[in-house]
Amino acid sequence: MIILILALILLLAAVYVFYYHYYWPYFQQRKLIGLNGPKPIPVFGNFFELLKAGKHAPKCYDEWYQKYGPNCLVYMGIMPLIVTQDPEVIKDILVRKFDNFVDRTPDNANLLKHILYANRALSTVTGDDWRQMRRMLSPGFNGKKLKLLTPIIELSCKQLVDALRKKVDTGVSEDVTESFDCFSMEVILMSIFGRKCNLHEGSDEMVAAVNVAFAKTFGVLYAQEMALTFNSHVPFLSPFLQYILVHTSVAKQWLPVQDIAARIIQDRKDSGIRRSDIVQYMLDTKDERNYQMTMLEMVSTAVLIILSGMGHNMTFMGHLLATHPEVQDRLIVDIKNYFANNPDATLVDAAENIEYAEMVLREVLRLFPAINTLSRYCSETVTTSNGIVIPKGCQVYIPIYNIQRNPAFWPDPDKFDPERFGPNAKVPYNPATYVTFGDGPRMCPGRQYSHIKIKMAMISMLREFKFVKTKETDVPLPYDNTFQVTPLRHLKVAVVSI
Repeated sequence: MIILILALILLLAAVYVFYYHYYWPYFQQRKLIGLNGPKPIPVFGNFFELLKAGKHAPKCYDEWYQKYGPNCLVYMGIMPLIVTQDPEVIKDILVRKFDNFVDRTPDNANLLKHILYANRALSTVTGDDWRQMRRMLSPGFNGKKLKLLTPIIELSCKQLVDALRKKVDTGVSEDVTESFDCFSMEVILMSIFGRKCNLHEGSDEMVAAVNVAFAKTFGVLYAQEMALTFNSHVPFLSPFLQYILVHTSVAKQWLPVQDIAARIIQDRKDSGIRRSDIVQYMLDTKDERNYQMTMLEMVSTAVLIILSGMGHNMTFMGHLLATHPEVQDRLIVDIKNYFANNPDATLVDAAENIEYAEMVLREVLRLFPAINTLSRYCSETVTTSNGIVIPKGCQVYIPIYNIQRNPAFWPDPDKFDPERFGPNAKVPYNPATYVTFGDGPRMCPGRQYSHIKIKMAMISMLREFKFVKTKETDVPLPYDNTFQVTPLRHLKVAVVSI
């Protein structure tokens, strides 16, 4: 009898603890926040719902948007997470109330900062460390510094055009993705390290290391979601989980890239050779307190630029031009007219002044942003401009891919229509619904650099030839948007001289 009573007491205690630990915070937070969302399950919250969605996470976000509205409350463990497609909330988080959303994740659940190659990268440092690094790095991507990098981009554009000339008028479909990828990596390597290379004619050690690393990189991001879930219950065990997760092949894949970057930077430092590149900027730069970047910070920054620069915008752009010849033909005419009227203009001049080239690029990036989701962590309870309460400790997801294809913001959202960004657009867009590079103080510092690079490549190619759809061109082009928006097949088109 005594054993039965003790068992009953233990059962009631367990039920109480279960309710108090899992459901009481859930109901209290839901009452405070005042938002609807899918019901969480004990311990894991809605983690498995997102995990199950996997490569179809954007579809999951859309279903929640339709069912629960633009602000949806979900849970990672017992930690609240708001998925928002609300322009007012987005503007508050990224700009108006940014000081409460400086970091991307809770510091003790940020796995990437524990991986050596990302330990001191701009994307992983937090708080005052982020502010200091941002102040130091941002001037390296402004207009004046960008001008020093444009000769490097011009050289890569020339090598891209030379490579594509071998594929012109062959009468068959050509794989142009390989050429585009070579161009992207060339620009990155030469801009960071000042190393002249022509990857169209052969690889180098850094490219080989990066290709291997990229094969398994995004597994660590799923691990990060798991860490957020785990951290909400037993934060004191987070260091153990972090140690287990970061000492995996995912992290180790990037060690060769890091080692090569460190060797190149050290060699530059020892040799005293000066070049107009990002490494030189980092070696020379000091802040107002005379602080200079450490080797770890320089290596982390170099690897981050490589990681973020390996996008596939060029492949998507080539596909959209080939499948929308009316857009391509107008762009070719504008390029031809610009150089006819400005015979001494450089490629950089053209990229900065041909308005339709900018409109085309913006529309490509609207349809195919480099990443599909931004995340921010709320450090203090905030009430947004339209009355949404975001409590301290809440994570916020901004699903870029979904927002930029949401018919509430973009009429006929899946249509490729550069006129959306023109001066005579029928429906002016809300800047908070176009966040390809983020917004506010944490906007990607390389936005201007990325734009000028892609426009210079686009203009240099369309001065000589155009892309034409063939029977081997995939329509639509299949792609994966789990984390980065990445084509699943190479682009095959006919390259035709003009």
